Amino acid sequence: AGAEIKDIGRCLEQRIAARTAGGEPADATAALVAGPGRVVPPLLASEPSAEDWRFCTTTQCNWLECLVGTGLYAPQLRGWLASFSPEQMLLLEASQLSVEPLRVASVVEAFLAVPPLDAAGMSRAETALGRAAYQGKQVLADLHAFYAPHNRDVRRLFDALAPPGAWQHAPWLQKPAGSA
Repeated sequence: AGAEIKDIGRCLEQRIAARTAGGEPADATAALVAGPGRVVPPLLASEPSAEDWRFCTTTQCNWLECLVGTGLYAPQLRGWLASFSPEQMLLLEASQLSVEPLRVASVVEAFLAVPPLDAAGMSRAETALGRAAYQGKQVLADLHAFYAPHNRDVRRLFDALAPPGAWQHAPWLQKPAGSA
């Protein structure tokens, strides 16, 4: 994972630097309205666009095999937002399903406008979510360091687009201690 992290990271840095130096518009999703009083946050100059993500995951680690690149959620979400309106998307974080399955089911039902399902037997479930396979401490530290700046953009998108409570139990989306 170390080489993949460096290759993807270097590629994204180069693409972002070239885009900002050339004065290119950052992102086509910046003007999208996400509902009453809610707007998709604009792409910051330091964040990769959907095109940056596509280019780097394809050229640096063979898109289909790019494990590190698949974890860069914000550019992928921005790519989907270029084709679908925010009202057509429902953002939920996977750990929410095991923490509050009834609430998630209710949110999904409301979004799809379908009748409530029979929730008999549905309760908080223990799942494999959050239980990582054994990985060395250095690999985990490298992954956390690589994803930390990218998770800020994901947090901004979830703040703007996800239903309240859709991601608050996800440790990876929490603000690091001491950050504003």
